[in-house]
Amino acid sequence: MDKSRTQSVGPRERRGPGIGECVALVEAEIGRRGLLSEQSHPRIIDLLARFSDFCVAGHNLERLFDAEPNVVEEFVRTRVAGDVPAAATMHMRRSAIRLLFRIGRELGVATGDPTLDLELPPRSRSKGRPLTDDEVALCRSASVHTLSSTRPSASWALAEATATTSEIPLVRCGDVDLEHERVWLRGGRSTAARWGEFSSWGVAQAGRRLDALRRTTRTEPLVYEGSGSAQSRQASACAAISQVVGWAGLGNEPDLRPASVTAWAGAQLLDDGYPIDEVARRLGRRSLDRTAELICWDWRDTDG
Repeated sequence: MDKSRTQSVGPRERRGPGIGECVALVEAEIGRRGLLSEQSHPRIIDLLARFSDFCVAGHNLERLFDAEPNVVEEFVRTRVAGDVPAAATMHMRRSAIRLLFRIGRELGVATGDPTLDLELPPRSRSKGRPLTDDEVALCRSASVHTLSSTRPSASWALAEATATTSEIPLVRCGDVDLEHERVWLRGGRSTAARWGEFSSWGVAQAGRRLDALRRTTRTEPLVYEGSGSAQSRQASACAAISQVVGWAGLGNEPDLRPASVTAWAGAQLLDDGYPIDEVARRLGRRSLDRTAELICWDWRDTDG
């Protein structure tokens, strides 16, 4: 037997679960962690199932390890009814596959990220836009960088709860109300004080952070660890949010910025049927026009 051959056997040459089984494991984990909203969960799960069929029926692949970048790119760029897919469609497909491999790596059924070098046109021409549900799912997963790290995911949870980068460093441990799934936000120059609502995922991350800081007092900052000026505190929060976006593989998206998380939260409220004035109130914004601009909502496009 060739010992060098035996020693060099890599993940792609080992026997392992089939693609369908891998996808099923990841789907279950996505649900367990609550990474996706009710609205986006079926779309992403459907994409993963289609990708599984694409690999097996279209390329005769047996394992997730065998899905090379060229296969993933072909899936992402697959035409829709003969037409080139829209940028938003390609981005969602890429996000779904990126999430599949991110969680697959954690479960030990995948290696690498075949979407890493897959560049797509920007989702919009705007200088800033809300994150989409699939991107938020990626960032939620990426923010739990290690089992012991709690600051990145707690910072992200605060941003999802509408906290701006100037408000995030001001949140104290005593401001978190896990029982009612909310956090008190103190406001700032451009925002009013208010309660921000956690998602179920956000509640879990805030709880993890409080557990990690079990020796702290109620007046201790939840995530900010420095003692700088207001500008340095905000810069720290911007860096924390940007770092998570980078970990999620979205750092090169020209239309994303730290405020895109808050913008996503506002867009979610609008999609849930809240009028723009209530969206503004929940975001702590004093201007309806600036609220609409933040969430990229054009009232002229609405009926009536």
